[in-house]
Amino acid sequence: MGNVTNFYQSNAGDRVTAQITVASKIRVTSVNNPLTLDPTLNSIESPTQNWEEIGFREGDFMEYRVYSSAGVLEHSGNVEIQSISGASVNLVSFTSANFYDISAQEVMEFWAVTDGAGTTTKKRGDLELHVNHSLNSQQGNQASLIDGETTIVKFNGVDGLAVSGSLSADLVGKQSGQFIESATITYTGTNADNFDTYEIDFTFINSGVYNSEWFSNSDCLKFYIKGLWSANGSEPFNRFEWDFDNSANTGWYNEPYNAGVNQGSGIVSGISDVNYNQVNNGTFNVDIGSAALGTLGIGSAYLSIDDSYYKNRVEPQQNITMIIPTTDASGMNETSFIGVENSASYTFVVNSITLVAGTEYEIDYTLTFDSGFETFMDNRIDGDRLFYVWCRVGNSNYLLYADQLEEVLPVGGALTMEQDYGYLDHAHNVISRSTDLTGGYIADTEDDLAYFGAFQLEDGVTDYEQLNVIVEAFNSTTGADFELQKTVFNFSAFTYNPTTGQYLFDSQQPINNNLPTTSKKKTAIFKKDDNYNGVGVYGVSIYYPFLLNWRYWLGQTGVNADFYPNTNKNWEQYDNLGDWNLRLKLELVKGGLAFTHTSEFTDRDYNADADVDSTIKLYKQSDSSEVTIIPEGEALYVEAVHELNTGTWDSQKVWGMITVEPFEGAPRWICSTIVPTDNNAQNPLTPESGMIATLEFPSATTVKIRCNFDSSKVDLTNGVKFGSKVKEGDTDIIEIGKTTTDNELKNTTDDEIKTLA
Repeated sequence: MGNVTNFYQSNAGDRVTAQITVASKIRVTSVNNPLTLDPTLNSIESPTQNWEEIGFREGDFMEYRVYSSAGVLEHSGNVEIQSISGASVNLVSFTSANFYDISAQEVMEFWAVTDGAGTTTKKRGDLELHVNHSLNSQQGNQASLIDGETTIVKFNGVDGLAVSGSLSADLVGKQSGQFIESATITYTGTNADNFDTYEIDFTFINSGVYNSEWFSNSDCLKFYIKGLWSANGSEPFNRFEWDFDNSANTGWYNEPYNAGVNQGSGIVSGISDVNYNQVNNGTFNVDIGSAALGTLGIGSAYLSIDDSYYKNRVEPQQNITMIIPTTDASGMNETSFIGVENSASYTFVVNSITLVAGTEYEIDYTLTFDSGFETFMDNRIDGDRLFYVWCRVGNSNYLLYADQLEEVLPVGGALTMEQDYGYLDHAHNVISRSTDLTGGYIADTEDDLAYFGAFQLEDGVTDYEQLNVIVEAFNSTTGADFELQKTVFNFSAFTYNPTTGQYLFDSQQPINNNLPTTSKKKTAIFKKDDNYNGVGVYGVSIYYPFLLNWRYWLGQTGVNADFYPNTNKNWEQYDNLGDWNLRLKLELVKGGLAFTHTSEFTDRDYNADADVDSTIKLYKQSDSSEVTIIPEGEALYVEAVHELNTGTWDSQKVWGMITVEPFEGAPRWICSTIVPTDNNAQNPLTPESGMIATLEFPSATTVKIRCNFDSSKVDLTNGVKFGSKVKEGDTDIIEIGKTTTDNELKNTTDDEIKTLA
């Protein structure tokens, strides 16, 4: 789609052609530069304009002109340069009569010409350009934000161009700082002021694909050029320097440039997975809003995290990333730039664009990776297969897929479990159990869980490759699935003992959550476990913690269209719609085959147990009086009360916690009756005494949980959300409430008003 502007405007991944007009004349003028003549030496001093840096050379001819204060030409002539040194030039023959009268406000100019009798300007020689994307908020510079390299293109023989003649640039040195495809220069003749004029055309790709932070707040990327223009041929010294440093309007993904208005467009359903070792046939849906259908475009790129691969290389980024820049979707059949290893490439084909209803369209596509790409990806380490696919709609590029490329492994069979305990909840602050799970596990939104299981490996077998641990949503009818969380343990990092024929390992990987450091659910553990050894086999166990996500305001890519428009990180919705459920999947890869085991669980919504009535309130520590609006600077405590309507609480089995977080924000802090405080000075919730929250039973049907609250340690701008949960064994979350600084009711994802303090 062609789109012409008089300034740089694009989004990350767009291909752009920029045309810049430059006018050149080797010229010195007396304007703001009072020239002085030494008639005894025939020398002229130029205090602010350096003759050599501007481009004059010994032996050059100059035309000079003197104008009256009214701009009328009074006299002119030609003179030869005998010698030159910086701000001083010595002429072969020049008299005071030829000079200007500064007291009469005359103006004088000199410019280089081709001979001693003519007025044809002398053209400059080779032109070297340093090109870059710089931050809009800073002065432009040559150092790439990607890898610090200066991307250089050079035009050799510019002074030999005839009118309408063109040159293509040579790419000089390391090109990995940018996505420069080509550059040409065309001589267009002289303008009315006798300046030589040129048009320089660049074709490049917006390099913002690498980092969203370059577009934070009001900042974005601009296209910067620094020019170094030789006076004669390829002279490397005293080149005339100039730069192009104009502000731009560029955007990252999912935004209409840096300063634009969304046209009502958006992604209805994205791409859930992309497999690099098979043909990917699929569909995605977009709502174009008020944008024209013809604006639909598609792009894709591989983004490595390996510095040695994508930084400081001779190859340009379009080959390093194997990018397909944003391309018109209609009839699209586009092959990526060829990769720098294995001649890798891939092809994206749009098979059809079909109107669904209103302004929603379904795009049917085929994405095929060649054998070179497959080999290349096989050799990348886990975590270094990040791939983007985006769709342009109007003035925005929307990410359809932003995740690791997957490899479809041939199914080897079921992974036989020696123990399938299942899930440990918050009350189980341990890393193992000794009994198997019976039936599916029922959990609740915001629960922290950990799966524990054990299986056996064969003695003497060395072709174990990896264990993939995946939390995913899956559809039991269609077989569709998409990942919510994944961790990979590679056997290549483990020690193999040929004497015993066994791998020796105790591999631990951090799990990113905001639980206290005293919680066991911050580290995933895959280890050799002798409790499950047998004849010819040895035991291993997996402990894998995760938090049932609740963040309905944060988007998640790859979500199935069944959940549109709630394509977010609220996991609860993924097991309460038709045949959709949640499960943990173990995938042991051995000899290229995947042996799998799955364990399902249910993530229930807030207030799932109607048999409990609950409240959560705030009180002043000074006099225990209740507050309904959070007073800043006041010492407070939080009290949650949970009343059973049927039966009584078993005080030996009950546990609970209180949580707080900025409304629709993070982090989420807890004070628990199970997990001791880690004395984090940033946590606004602390025990009244000791290491855990207070747990009391005023009656057989009543539970109270209490802790202190320091409002200065949480952002109160949009209010805060308090929560409390209590469980007896594996019972439900009882109550979640919201209290805000303005005491206004806040809606939740199901549009129900929750209990207020």
